[in-house]
Amino acid sequence: MREIRKSVAIDYEAIKNIIEQSFGTGRNAYEGIDAGRYLVYTVDSVPVAMTGLCMEGAFYTNYQPEVDYTAVLPMFRNKGILTALFGEMLKDAPSILYYSAWRNSHDYKHAAAEKLLQHFGFIEIKRPHLEFRIGSNCRYKSSAECVYYTGIDCYCYEDLWYYKGK
Repeated sequence: MREIRKSVAIDYEAIKNIIEQSFGTGRNAYEGIDAGRYLVYTVDSVPVAMTGLCMEGAFYTNYQPEVDYTAVLPMFRNKGILTALFGEMLKDAPSILYYSAWRNSHDYKHAAAEKLLQHFGFIEIKRPHLEFRIGSNCRYKSSAECVYYTGIDCYCYEDLWYYKGK
């Protein structure tokens, strides 16, 4: 059975698994799981994908709302799950929404979520808006901490996207 619902306390380990397989162990995105921080896509009651909204945003969006961690377990990718989940999330989204999309040294030309964002009408407004480099402003030191880690010359970028709802 497949379902889209808000996260609850028993989802903690499954969400931790999604984050670690998608981003690595160096993330701290576990606060508020029990309070519905994330919208999850479940298969047989187990979350396999997630997204959410951070209503406070960050300094680079003038604290306007932005999309929170969005990820799907590798074995469930390319099956339309994130499209369904993201579409559901946008139904309750504020009229102005930002998305900070990762672009890394593995695929420098495209953000990981670029096709998804374009599908839903997000517009890229700044490439890059943040840069991370090992030895300067990136603290990750292994592929366990960050799945994109490539070693001494590792770098990532975040591109800023914008959505104006209906």
